[in-house]
Amino acid sequence: MRTLLTICGLSLLACWPFPGDAQEESLVLYFSFDKEVADEIKDLSVHQNNGKISGKPKWDKGQIGKALEFDGGDDQVVVPTSESLDIKSAITMMAWVNPGKNLLEDWRTIIGKSPTNVLGQATFAYNLRTDKSGTYRFSLNMGGWQKVVGPNAEIGKWTHVANTYDGKTMVLYLNGDSVGDIAAKGKINVIPDPVGIGNVVDAGGAGKNEYWAGLLDEVKIWNRALSLKEVKEQMNFSQQDILAVRPKNKLTTIWGQLKQKK
Repeated sequence: MRTLLTICGLSLLACWPFPGDAQEESLVLYFSFDKEVADEIKDLSVHQNNGKISGKPKWDKGQIGKALEFDGGDDQVVVPTSESLDIKSAITMMAWVNPGKNLLEDWRTIIGKSPTNVLGQATFAYNLRTDKSGTYRFSLNMGGWQKVVGPNAEIGKWTHVANTYDGKTMVLYLNGDSVGDIAAKGKINVIPDPVGIGNVVDAGGAGKNEYWAGLLDEVKIWNRALSLKEVKEQMNFSQQDILAVRPKNKLTTIWGQLKQKK
């Protein structure tokens, strides 16, 4: 029976439908934070947008596997600019977050391609963050600042935060449920600046940093708007589930599915 299943699995490889392949190409950044490293976080998407650790963030237990803890002072992960991160028409950002006790001391960025200029005015593209009151905010620059404001963050509690923009509507999600949306349209601003995880990455030093305070896990960016169903699926996925849709793992995926159906 095992031999027969293996033969069937190999023969199915050429024709098995993989809806995850399109998602894989549109997934432009994925940090699982499951491997403790000292300097560089490997991007698990096909785009290889690896990030450089700055400061001294600590490794801790995450929502899935491990997570990175940011101190709110100078910890961040800097992702160099790339064509795949110059997102224009649609976007999804998400992460598991566990805010620290010092969250409310300042504005805090979860994911941001949004440095500040010498006047302190945001010349940003996209941003997911909390304000000084702890309120979640999803912001885009489309010829002007457009934002969705959600509820306040819960200190010390894991929360899945996500946002989408499909060219018509900006939506903010907490734990798989929509908590705010606005009608919006336009192209997202393209800027030649890095993406910051845990900060807005004010590389020039002219503006104001927004260092995250607390834990971050399973950070992802897509260049398309995920549906509500997909947002919920991502929230419930483990790392193994997500990696299973990668092209190089097709045979492993098939074999696992076949074994489940024995």
